[in-house]
This record gives sequence, C-alpha cells and structure tokens, in this order.
Amino acid sequence: MQNGATSPLTSGRPVRWGILGTGRIARDFSAAIIASAGHELAAVAGRSPASAADFSRAYGGRPTIASGDCAYAELARAEDVDIVYIATVQLCHAEQILLCLAAGKHVLCEKPMCMNGAEARMVVAAARKAGRLLVEGHWTHGWPAAVEATRLGREG
Repeated sequence: MQNGATSPLTSGRPVRWGILGTGRIARDFSAAIIASAGHELAAVAGRSPASAADFSRAYGGRPTIASGDCAYAELARAEDVDIVYIATVQLCHAEQILLCLAAGKHVLCEKPMCMNGAEARMVVAAARKAGRLLVEGHWTHGWPAAVEATRLGREG
C-alpha cells in the first residue's frame, strides 16, 4: 500500500464493505460477507433508496438515501466503508471504479471490470496512483474445468 495508508486487513477491526448495486450477484456476495468472520456489510447503494433499503433489511448495512449516481457517490465518500464491491451494470464499472478510488476506497469489481483496454489501463493507473487495491471479481477456482486442471496438475 502506498501513500501511508493502512490496510483494513491489518487494522484489528472487521473489514467494512460497501456494496454498489442491489441485484442477484450483489446479494450472493453479501451473503458471503455476512457469513465470513472479520468482515461486515457497512453500506449499500442502489438505483433507488427503496432498493437500497430492501437490500439493507435482508443483508444489513446502512442504505444510502440518494438515488442513482448520487447514491454511489454517497457510498464512495462514506467514512465507515473500507472496500467497495461493484455489482452494477457493466457499462458503468470504469466510472464507478474511478469514483471509489478517488474517494480512497479499495475496489472489488464484478467482471468485466472494464469494457475495453483503454478503460482498463485508466483504472489500473488510478489504483496505482491512489495506492489502493483494485481486483476484478472473476473467480474460477470452483469451475469443474479448473478443478480438473488442478487435479491433473497435482497428479503430474
């Protein structure tokens, strides 16, 4: 980590997640957060205050009170959020990543993180400049093909 920042993973308190988006994949991810020791859902932002409130009732966390882009900015500025999970429409990912990085947040973004190489280079440069972690949420470890490849690799 750069710029004198401390890691939320070594702070001695739970990692506080903010969720951008209230759809199915955000719900699946949030269920994993609340089931994981050392992590908590701090805030959620949706396209409408009602969707954020519904999500909050089901998974916890404070719902934002603004709508749409303003709700996402409210969450990005939240002092009680360490890491933002972006599970919104793919066309918005790069803009939302930049918003969160500029607010000093680490980011885990659903795939695809960006729509093209230029956007990817831009968000990676922003993460490096901010000294923040930026990760694309592309998990393959449980895919049958990945499991088989791992087994074959171990067996030689």
